Amino acid sequence: MVLLTVLILPGLALAGCERGFPAAPSGSTISEHEFVAGMVAILVEAPAHQDSRLPDAERDRILREMGLVPADLVTFAEVHGSDVSYMLSVWTRVDEAFLEAMNEAVAEPGGGDEAGPGSPEGPGSPEGPGSPEGPGR
Repeated sequence: MVLLTVLILPGLALAGCERGFPAAPSGSTISEHEFVAGMVAILVEAPAHQDSRLPDAERDRILREMGLVPADLVTFAEVHGSDVSYMLSVWTRVDEAFLEAMNEAVAEPGGGDEAGPGSPEGPGSPEGPGSPEGPGR
């Protein structure tokens, strides 16, 4: 009876754990940096459009210039979405980088059109606000 308990209980415990939060789907995704930069680039451009809604074609163009497609962002969110604390930190980075980019755009002469997502100082660049190397990081 002891042998049965020693063998069965751990097996049941392991099976029960698998019914908790689903594991992240396997497969590769873009990096966290690419996700943050892509989201910030989209968010920065949205206010310039009617109802702050970026047309799909414009979103696709912005992402294409960064070497991304919309599915890259969706896949990243699907793969990491069950890790709530991780995604909270990612969205915090997106929010901080977006606010920083918007503040810089307001502070620049001419409204900041020179520092768009693909420019050297823009959120899509390696040194932009969405990067670990960017200002304030």
